[in-house]
Amino acid sequence: MPEAERVLWLSVIYVGLQDAARGQDPHWLYSDDFKTVCALAQVDAFFVRLAFRERQEEFKRPSYRRA
Repeated sequence: MPEAERVLWLSVIYVGLQDAARGQDPHWLYSDDFKTVCALAQVDAFFVRLAFRERQEEFKRPSYRRA
């Protein structure tokens, strides 16, 4: 897989984690879609969820600044 595709799927995971931290569709983390996205990003879904639980507050912060 080209690195650009992997980065894209990692970005999808990151946005999904931010949404889950803010209470928007937290069930996505336990869905087949989440597992598929993790597989496409070449990361282990179990460890992504584990790291998310440990650092959930960090994901509530915006990832960008508004002008």
